[in-house]
Amino acid sequence: MIKEFQVQNFGCIDSIRVENLKGINLIVGPNSCGKSTLLKVLYAAKRSAELFQRGKNDESYQRLLHKKLRWTFQVDSLQSLIKRDASLSANVQFKADKTKVNFSIDKQKGLNCSPFFNAVKPTSVNSVFLPAKEILSLQKLVIKTHDLDMEFGFDETYYDLAMALNSPTTKGKNPGGFANSRKMLKDITGGVVSFDAKENRWILKKDGHTFPIELASDGIKKIGILDTLLGNRFLTKSSVVFIDELESSLHPTAISKFLDIVYELSACGVQFIISSHSYFVVKKLYLLAQKNHQSIPIISLDGGYRVDDLLDGIPEDNQIIAESIRLYEEEIDL
Repeated sequence: MIKEFQVQNFGCIDSIRVENLKGINLIVGPNSCGKSTLLKVLYAAKRSAELFQRGKNDESYQRLLHKKLRWTFQVDSLQSLIKRDASLSANVQFKADKTKVNFSIDKQKGLNCSPFFNAVKPTSVNSVFLPAKEILSLQKLVIKTHDLDMEFGFDETYYDLAMALNSPTTKGKNPGGFANSRKMLKDITGGVVSFDAKENRWILKKDGHTFPIELASDGIKKIGILDTLLGNRFLTKSSVVFIDELESSLHPTAISKFLDIVYELSACGVQFIISSHSYFVVKKLYLLAQKNHQSIPIISLDGGYRVDDLLDGIPEDNQIIAESIRLYEEEIDL
C-alpha cells in the first residue's frame, strides 16, 4: 500500500503532497489538471519497485524506472517531463509498506535516484493500471507495437496490462473476499469474459451463447479485465490498482456496483487510487464512507490542490459537485 507521496514540477503538476492514503483514494479535477499524470508517475515508481530484483532480473531500480517512465509517458527524453516553467528539476517521493523512493529528473543530468532515500526490497506483489480505454480487443496489437515494432503508440500502462492478462486463469478457490468480488463482477455483466486458447481470442459467454469480445461493450470488457486479474492471481492482497476515469464506458448503475466491488477488495487489502470526473463516483464513494465509517481521501486538483475526506462529507467547493448544484438551480429557475 502506498502511504504517502510528493510530486513537484512534474508534467503539469506544480507541487502536491498527500499523506495518510487509505484503501480507496479518489482524485478529481477538470481536464488537463494532472490527474492521469499523477496516476501514471506513481504507477511507474511503484511498478518499477515491484520488478526490482524479481527472479533473475539484475537491473538497478534507476534503470527500471527510467524505462518505465520513458515508455509510460512516451518521451524520447525524461527531461521533457519537467514542468515547463520549472528552473531546476522534477522531484517525486513515495512511501509504501516496504518501499521508500526519492528520485529527480534534472534538466542537465537526467534521472537520479538518491540511494540515501531509497529502500526498495524484492516483492512478489503486483500492481496494475486500468486505463480509460479498453484493452482486450487490442491486446495482441499492444504487445506487438511494444515488443516487435518497439514504437511508441500504446503507453506502458497498456502494455503492462496486456502482459498481465496473458497469465491463464488458475483453478482453485480465490480468497473469500476475492471470490465474492468475482461473483459480483459476473452479476454485473450477466456472463463471463475469458480467453479461448483454441480460438486464440477473448470471448464473452452469456445466456448460453458465445460471442467474440469485439461484440461486447467496453464496460463489460473493463469488468472482465478485473475479473481476469483476480482469477489468474495477478492481483493479490497488497496490490495497488490505479484506475483512470473509472466511470468510462460504465452505466451509472454499473458504476455503483463496480464501486461496491472496489470496497470489497479494499477490505481484503487491495489499495485503489482512482481518478474521475463523475458525480456518481463521488456520491457513491461518499455513501460507502458513511455506511462503513471508512476514511476515503478525495484529492482535488485545480491549479493547486486540496485533500478532504469523504467520511467528513462531500467538499462544497469541488467542481464536480458545484456543476451538479448549478444544473439543479438552473432547473429550478425554469
